[in-house]
Amino acid sequence: MIANDMRHALPIRAVQALVLCILLSLSGVAFAAEDLVAPVPLSDFGSAWTYEIGQAGGSLSEVEERLQAQEARPAPFIGVHDGDKKDKNTKNKKRAKDDKKARDEETRFELDKDWVFDESSESSLANQEVLWLSQTFEFSAEQIESLRLEARFLNGFVVYLNGQELLRHGLALEGRGRETLGDAEALGIREGRERFNQRIFRGLDPTPLLQGQNRLTVRVHRRLADNPGVYFDLRLEAFTEKGFVKTPYLQNPGAEAITVMFESTVLSTPYVEYGVGTELTEVATNPSTGGTLHEVTLTHLMPDTTYFYRVRAEKLWPPLHDDESSNITSPVYFFRTAPTGTGPFTFIAYGDNRSQPVVHAALIEKLLAEPASFAINTGDLTETGIEDQRWQDEFFAPALPLMHYLPIWTTLGNHDGNHVSYYELFSLPGNESWYQFEYGSAEFFSLNSTEPMEPESPQLLWLEQALAHSTARWKIVFLHHPAFACTEARLPGYAPVRDYAVPLFEQYSVDLVLAGHDHLYGRGELNGVDYVITGGGGAWTYPPTVREPNTLCVQQHHYLVIDVDEDLLRIRAINIDGEEIDSFAIAQ
Repeated sequence: MIANDMRHALPIRAVQALVLCILLSLSGVAFAAEDLVAPVPLSDFGSAWTYEIGQAGGSLSEVEERLQAQEARPAPFIGVHDGDKKDKNTKNKKRAKDDKKARDEETRFELDKDWVFDESSESSLANQEVLWLSQTFEFSAEQIESLRLEARFLNGFVVYLNGQELLRHGLALEGRGRETLGDAEALGIREGRERFNQRIFRGLDPTPLLQGQNRLTVRVHRRLADNPGVYFDLRLEAFTEKGFVKTPYLQNPGAEAITVMFESTVLSTPYVEYGVGTELTEVATNPSTGGTLHEVTLTHLMPDTTYFYRVRAEKLWPPLHDDESSNITSPVYFFRTAPTGTGPFTFIAYGDNRSQPVVHAALIEKLLAEPASFAINTGDLTETGIEDQRWQDEFFAPALPLMHYLPIWTTLGNHDGNHVSYYELFSLPGNESWYQFEYGSAEFFSLNSTEPMEPESPQLLWLEQALAHSTARWKIVFLHHPAFACTEARLPGYAPVRDYAVPLFEQYSVDLVLAGHDHLYGRGELNGVDYVITGGGGAWTYPPTVREPNTLCVQQHHYLVIDVDEDLLRIRAINIDGEEIDSFAIAQ
């Protein structure tokens, strides 16, 4: 039995993991190395399809028979009409140049200006024009667990696999309303960027998949009359072995609750087994999921207590009869709940880990050695948030070794694009775009600087109200864009933050503001508020330029260690070699 009266995290998590491994092996609990499972490609972006412009109604088999006689053309498929002087893909000279270069690697076609999917009358569906696409692919693996599909699109579409509907997105389900992203419009949540939307659809039923030749058919709609065209391409992948795509990671920690997330390859029900010792006597689940990306919240926990946990995914497809060998179970990890008092604690911060996962992974190794309670990431977790593989390669794969044990509080950067994937992959308080949480004697306020911050904007109104109601001894804000830049190309800083948020920081006595965006370390002070840029988490670093109110700018990959005591904040900047490059303190 491991003692559960430890007051603080041990200094080196690598040593903790080794000790834990020995203890758990003695008690009969498995502790194994972790491997992330990659999917097998079935159809990729840019592959060839046959196509036709036809009616949405009629027999699918007849459509597929006609399509077999057509000449195959490369995706993406881009439809424009004569009334468009500039379609969505040629809005500027650079885009036009890129499009001209890629013209032989795409298929363009003209469509009628009135080609619109009218959702108000389902009976008229058969008479509406759509883009039909079809292709075949081979599948020969002996095992299949689940499918996932990533699509690039502008409008609604339906995907069929061997004559069975596999996925419908952006269109009305017959007899029901069209699906939405809930509060997406108010929060600025997007499915893509300027040229097209792009989104991953996980946990698709593999039942229609056959050994040998398979046929994939897509029906693409132009749903809105004011939409300038049609765009479509897709990637289809299969998971052919049991395992984890993302091993367990901690989210939204508190004194009495914490959330555990993970992604499996199997369509499953998630369970978290946990306890204060090696006997994991408690079990939590979220039975409503049945997909592959899982989120389970543990409640009624004891404050300031170390818990051990592991996750289990019980396979739902195909139907099983008490076949435990088809389930997957993680190694055992641990976490510590937040204290209820105002005692001292330590947290770590870094940001802009995008683009260079090797550097990010090296930094994570350093973070594992720090005795911290949690971490903060100041944004730009990916090079581009619309691509699912970027989230996997640039953020999760390097960071999971830390996130098993330590929650990372995140905020959105401009490269993340306020994409819907962020809201699927993380579990955060409030509306998840901007939020606050308390820990010890401090209150933290996370802002989304990629969204409006002007007067009367929902975010700025929330910030003023949250700061006005805060009674915490320390007030700490974190966001992506710095008010005061530390590199020449971005001087003097990000205007919306500087013009509208900074006056609130000063009015309500914020102590520390953490930002990223500039790929370096920097700090300064203005009117009693300290500003720190921690953007050296992996991306290529920028040359520094010191301008008031900044007093120091250093071009190095690094992270911060911040000690919070009753009357003092101590901030240390440590480079990737473990050397301290700066330290300073903020006193009450």
